[in-house]
Amino acid sequence: MLSPSQQLELYTSLQPPEWLRADARFQVDPVAFLNAYRGNWAFSPTELQAHLRQHPYLVDDYLRHCAGIKHMHDNVVLERDNEGFVVYWTDHGTNRDPQYFSDETDAVLVWLECRYMN
Repeated sequence: MLSPSQQLELYTSLQPPEWLRADARFQVDPVAFLNAYRGNWAFSPTELQAHLRQHPYLVDDYLRHCAGIKHMHDNVVLERDNEGFVVYWTDHGTNRDPQYFSDETDAVLVWLECRYMN
């Protein structure tokens, strides 16, 4: 079982952390290992918000990641929008269901949630 801090790191990482890649359970079947945690995270929304605020560089990582995938079909994208942020789903070159946020943490929380729903 991963600790809540390890789960936070895993949940907010774009790539599996080094400590996880070295775990034999992950090496055997990474998809099954990660799917065991989807929807069963042992951290609270408040802990997730605190983690994101402690690691502000993550927002820039997510924005760079999304810039590379925003023209691909069926992705959830996070972007800066005027004075805030927007999260939307891409569908065959069309941006669908945009949600606008003034707070970056709120936008990232929605983006991460959508990312793990897919």
